[in-house]
Amino acid sequence: MSRQKASFFGVFIVVLGALFYCYEYFLRIAPSVMETDLMHFFNLNATLFGALSGFYYYAYTPMQLVVGVAVDRYTIRNVLVFAILCCALGSLLFASTTHYQLAALGRFMQGFGSAFAFVGALKLATKWLPVWWFAAFSGVCTSLGFLGGAFGDISLTHLVQIMGWQKLFHIFVVIGLIFAVIVWFFLSTHPQNVKEFGGKKEGMEVVTLKAAFGQLWELVRMPYIWLAGILGALLFLPTIVFADLWGIPYLQQLHGYSLTQAGLMTSMIYFGWALGGPLQGILSSVLQKRMRLLFWNSVLATVLAVVALYVSGLSYSLLCILFFVFGMVSSSEVLTFAMGRDVCTVHNTGMAMAFINFIVMISGLFMQSGVGKLLDLSWSGHMQNGLRVYTNQDYQHAIIVVPLSLLLCALITLFAKDRALKLLD
Repeated sequence: MSRQKASFFGVFIVVLGALFYCYEYFLRIAPSVMETDLMHFFNLNATLFGALSGFYYYAYTPMQLVVGVAVDRYTIRNVLVFAILCCALGSLLFASTTHYQLAALGRFMQGFGSAFAFVGALKLATKWLPVWWFAAFSGVCTSLGFLGGAFGDISLTHLVQIMGWQKLFHIFVVIGLIFAVIVWFFLSTHPQNVKEFGGKKEGMEVVTLKAAFGQLWELVRMPYIWLAGILGALLFLPTIVFADLWGIPYLQQLHGYSLTQAGLMTSMIYFGWALGGPLQGILSSVLQKRMRLLFWNSVLATVLAVVALYVSGLSYSLLCILFFVFGMVSSSEVLTFAMGRDVCTVHNTGMAMAFINFIVMISGLFMQSGVGKLLDLSWSGHMQNGLRVYTNQDYQHAIIVVPLSLLLCALITLFAKDRALKLLD
């Protein structure tokens, strides 16, 4: 295989990985456009609906501690095909049952398989792309994930109205099965002349379980890694809570928008992330002032959240702009991974990224269902068509976690200091 052909094929392979990341993001946000249908079908209150969606994170979050080791120890083709099949079968179970417990299991399987998407895409990049492409691809892959969320909100709202939520999940099943076959077929080819790519042959640097747990324990004892994870969790919580799940019903209830209008509005947060993530990384690299950037982004995000969520009378266009800018400043969360890189060696950087991401995703594990519990605590007792009816005040009380998490992030960064950057060993 010539270098030029190899390069084109390598790009194709890593695009497959990035498409898996987009696919899992569609699965992640799907319940947000199905709230009324799911609550009626399974006879749920807000707490149970939040928990049903949150089962995705119950699997996704702890798996971040092991996916890095898995893609290093086992054939990447087998790992990704297994992960995609978990997503597809979880979608099939979710759409085919009338029992809440089995639907929760299906959601858990979706989260389990999705946990491999981003790390798997980066692993493919290390094997198939030149070394100097890796950083750029990482940023592009992150942007593609959030573009998947943006277009997911827009497209899924239409599809749910046209065909219903169960048929939509059956389409997810078919897409997953086809995608698994494609990945299995094309990843049967291994990189030829890997030195031309800057990649590594499979099995050259297999991480033992003992070494992996040793790296993890070393990271657990580093306060700065915990600081990075906590700041990332506080910055990402609004996206997980609002954009991923509760934003659409909140906007429908508070402003009376249609499902389509609310979906388009929340998608602006993802568009903001997609643009802001790479820009935040570039700005951070130039200024080398992580905490200062995190502080001002957190302050601005807090102000935007309060205005967008609690000020009445704002036009639809203005709210779309506010949510887009909110996504851009919230994307400063990517700087917390740079904080981890600043204090780690080349031998434990991957584990550090996974551990920080684990802490970040804990916010989704607890707070998607947590907002539902806050809604139920505020509930007045009014019922309509067998479902609980939540008022504007109920939603505003519950969604207070969004500006509070951002304000807490700003306060922490105000007193925290950057660690001196050190070269990777």
